[in-house]
Amino acid sequence: MNKLLTLYRSLIKEGHRKEAHWLALLYLTAGYDDEWRSNIDWLAKSNPYPFANWFPDGEDRVVIGFVRNYEDIIIPESIEAALSQMSIDIDINDPEQIEDYIQGYCKDKYGRRAKIGKVLNKSLSMQQKQLKRLMELPEDQREEMQIISLTNEIEILQDALSEFLNDPNRSRAKETRYQIIISQNPHDVARSSYQRSWESCFDIGSHPGDPDAGSNAQTVFCEVRDGGMVAYLTNPEDNEIKKPYARILIRRFVGKDGTNIALAEQTVYGDEIPGFQETVNKWLEEHNAQVVPGRYKRLGGEYSDTYGD
Repeated sequence: MNKLLTLYRSLIKEGHRKEAHWLALLYLTAGYDDEWRSNIDWLAKSNPYPFANWFPDGEDRVVIGFVRNYEDIIIPESIEAALSQMSIDIDINDPEQIEDYIQGYCKDKYGRRAKIGKVLNKSLSMQQKQLKRLMELPEDQREEMQIISLTNEIEILQDALSEFLNDPNRSRAKETRYQIIISQNPHDVARSSYQRSWESCFDIGSHPGDPDAGSNAQTVFCEVRDGGMVAYLTNPEDNEIKKPYARILIRRFVGKDGTNIALAEQTVYGDEIPGFQETVNKWLEEHNAQVVPGRYKRLGGEYSDTYGD
């Protein structure tokens, strides 16, 4: 690829812009197999595969079925508080009401099915208009307590609307069935943030030396070399992890006696579907050897969202 760049610059310098244009397209469409596969294969030669016995029949992936559990869902307090202002309550013990919430609906004070986002937006707009009218009055005619009250109500509604729109419980609301793929495949680890739907400092970039690579891309290469793993949340049909919904990096630790254990980072990248993290942790707990208390060293890259060395 460096030769392509050299040729591109040479063509531009000599005035062959049309040819340089097509060469640039070739460069931009180069993918993982063109730029990274051989590098990762070379790094993986040092991988001791410390958890190979966790994967049956010599495989490097394990697939776990996963169904979203509505019973674990907690509605953010800000949303409950805002809806309560409008005499709307969602019964968290009623599966139908919880499913409605996930789909973005509630029952208004008249028992009609209404869109939560629309209800919050409408109330917010009304309160903002009312506050604006008050602030336009001469200063000696303003009711300060009413202004304070309206300001507080607007803040509650704004917080509620933001939390509602970003509530991980509602991610991919129409889907309930997923699968979790836990992998020790070095290419799955390397692609943990490569051309995914999320952004991360672990992005290795489109090619070696890419200035747009993540600030901690080196951590990914170290994980490939030292035997780290990764867990992906995908559609049940996406067995090749083409368009995963989320991922969790799994780190390797070694005790003084040489015992290897694996612990998941507590940061989920992508859609934080409730239960994904817990399911990965449970799988690791079942497969880790009996953990002897003591000091363990974290191998792989230096950076971690969760753990010290």
